[in-house]
Amino acid sequence: MSYPRIMPKPFWLLLALTALVACSATATPQPTPSAATPTSAPAPVAAPVTVTLWHTWTGRSAQTLDALARAFEQQQPDIRISLQTHAVATLVRDYTAQAADATAPQIILLRGRYLGELAARQVIVPLDAVLSDADREQFIPAALASGQWNNQQYGLPMRVDGLVFWHDRRNLPTPPTTLTDLAQLPLPTPTSGGSAPLALAYHLSLTTALPYLAALGGQLVTAADPVAFATTSYTATTRWLRGLQALATTPQVLVSDDLGAVDRVFQAGRAASALDWSYRWEDYAQVWGAEQVGAAPLPALTPGSSAPPTVLVADVLCLNTVTTEAQRTAATAFVRFLVSAEAQTTLAQQGGGLPAQRQATVAPPLQAVWQALQSSQGAMPLPALDERGWAVLDALLRSAISDTSDPAAAINRAAQEMR
Repeated sequence: MSYPRIMPKPFWLLLALTALVACSATATPQPTPSAATPTSAPAPVAAPVTVTLWHTWTGRSAQTLDALARAFEQQQPDIRISLQTHAVATLVRDYTAQAADATAPQIILLRGRYLGELAARQVIVPLDAVLSDADREQFIPAALASGQWNNQQYGLPMRVDGLVFWHDRRNLPTPPTTLTDLAQLPLPTPTSGGSAPLALAYHLSLTTALPYLAALGGQLVTAADPVAFATTSYTATTRWLRGLQALATTPQVLVSDDLGAVDRVFQAGRAASALDWSYRWEDYAQVWGAEQVGAAPLPALTPGSSAPPTVLVADVLCLNTVTTEAQRTAATAFVRFLVSAEAQTTLAQQGGGLPAQRQATVAPPLQAVWQALQSSQGAMPLPALDERGWAVLDALLRSAISDTSDPAAAINRAAQEMR
């Protein structure tokens, strides 16, 4: 008799496990692969708009301008500001050349006296639409006028300088009524071998002498007459030049077109007063002592003449004509930021300059200088002359002062050159 063969127990166990796996595979359907869900690509991030500004500032002023640019970038993260320093002598020429091939910067910061040349060449944009009447009210009128040409606003004033009468309170406690009164000022006797002290050190230039022409009712040029000094203002021009000639020969007074000679006298502590720019406060404080520096409006030239206005010159911000719409928008926003009361206060307190914005706050010691400018007989902007015009009229002044003869010949010669 044969018996069925009995399989070992491990074999049955393996068979059972195999069947179980097979049933499980049959009972549980496998998921059907599906198409991958499409994912959209991330939206491209727009690159920041870069705005380039050319300027001539140095030292604390340049550092403060950079700080203001970085503060603006914090407020406008989609805008980058590039500041580039250029030499004063080549700024206008370089900008004009690069504007011709559309590579000039979006903003240029320059003295208002050079603005007319750029506006005439149509390489800067009129800004009248940028300013409301309320905006205009916030600026010193003469500072705003520094940015105008042909009755249009081409520049917004960023910083101002003005002529003031500096005096050493120890030797001149009270400013004189006229400059010629300084001849009677009692001065300390020089020590043995020392140089004689002076009542006034005056660096004479066309810019520093213009207030005295204005006090006589004269003008160098007008919109209708480029030689007004020799026509409608001829009498005033003659009186102006003769008054300066008399001052140049006044005892105890140094009047010179040599800036180095005037500065040496001042640095030696020999001068009791000076007619100079507001930005030089620190220089006078260093020589006389901060507590002894007095700042006052300009005295009259001679007895009986009117007190002059001060010359107010402004550094103005101008926009390039060739920019993209995004660059123009960004540049306009940055310019408006720079002329705001907050930015102008920062400039005055950290950069050492005087603001063009009347709502700005000026801290001591410049506050006294600021008050002297504000209390003067008004403030006059410089006439809009090109480089050649300045050279011709400056030569007129220098020749008339160095030659004490009748200035009529010098006036006529300058008129011929201007024509």
